[in-house]
Amino acid sequence: MMCEEEKIDRRVRKSKEAIRTALVKLLKHKDIEDITVTEIAKEADVNRKTFYNNYENIYQVIEEIENDIVISFTDLLSKINLDEMLKQP
Repeated sequence: MMCEEEKIDRRVRKSKEAIRTALVKLLKHKDIEDITVTEIAKEADVNRKTFYNNYENIYQVIEEIENDIVISFTDLLSKINLDEMLKQP
């Protein structure tokens, strides 16, 4: 049986992912300066309060996305044997 903390964590993860996805979608059509929290919340199908429970502002969402990209890239690079690649013509 799932404990209450795991349920909350899953909901938080789901909300944050929806917010991040919504922001990326909006960024395809608008500059970040023109995007509001209300628009993100509507696109993510969450309340503005949910947004603010997870983030202080839109730029914090961007920072989290950037950090995840860097972590993914670093993980990918750690799996590549650069020495072997450089030896190959």
